[in-house]
Amino acid sequence: MRPLMRPSAPPVEEPVRSVVRENRVPERQKPTPRWVKRLRTFGIVLAAVGIVAGGGYVAIDEGVLAKLQGGLRDGGEVLSAKLGLSVQDAYSEGRHSTNAEALAAVIQPVIGKSIVLLDTEALREQVEHLPWVHSATVKRLLPSTIFVHIEEYNAVALWFDGQETKVVSSDGEVLPVKDLRPFLDLTLLHGEGAPAAAADLLDVLKSEPDLAARVTAAGRVGQRRWNIFLDGRIEVRLPEHDFATAWHRLADYERRNKILARAVDSIDMRSPSWTAVHLKSDEKETNAAPIMAAAEKRGT
Repeated sequence: MRPLMRPSAPPVEEPVRSVVRENRVPERQKPTPRWVKRLRTFGIVLAAVGIVAGGGYVAIDEGVLAKLQGGLRDGGEVLSAKLGLSVQDAYSEGRHSTNAEALAAVIQPVIGKSIVLLDTEALREQVEHLPWVHSATVKRLLPSTIFVHIEEYNAVALWFDGQETKVVSSDGEVLPVKDLRPFLDLTLLHGEGAPAAAADLLDVLKSEPDLAARVTAAGRVGQRRWNIFLDGRIEVRLPEHDFATAWHRLADYERRNKILARAVDSIDMRSPSWTAVHLKSDEKETNAAPIMAAAEKRGT
């Protein structure tokens, strides 16, 4: 969990999870917080509010929240400040690649605003517009804390679009990454439509770990099928349909015959009924020698 704005006290570790896990009446009655007493002073009733153990945070029922919002409708910001119900602290969880300053810039405008009148959906949408954020949730932790949980995109491949190399997520999104150094071990893709089809391809490749470890690149052909490059020198042409079966067949060939150890130039597996192995020219000459010798013997 990462502090974003002026924490007034050390936060409870993973407070949102604690709320979910411990949203019940404590065995021992907790003292009533000052801000709840202030609410009573102002005539605002809070029924069924569960005080969460640790830090004085409160998980509030949506129905109760609606009543509280109604009570603060007139002069809400001023009244919220008097009651101590304004946003003072913000914490995040799940941020790894998302820029911390960009996230803080989204949250900064709500600091000091009423936590009760806060539009959490609008704030969530703003957070989700950040480049690495796949989804987000925003929760109130009364009296003065908001908690932002982030689910980021998962980078799975690199894609060369003909001009520059970009990072691709498991959802097929092209991510705005300037520094590619942390991602250089990812599979390099090229060809139009490659990002959208990347997840399915990578799942199939991983199903044969020994072969997958030898994949250096993959090219999308006509937005229909894939050519896989092994060891930086062997091109494997997979079919448009059921390419997983072809991939398993190649793995079986390799286990039985060690075909990739030879001077192979390409392997055409586009037909389910045959496989064509194209050798480099010097290998063809080498393989032809025993055949020619056998022919000569027959002629004698």
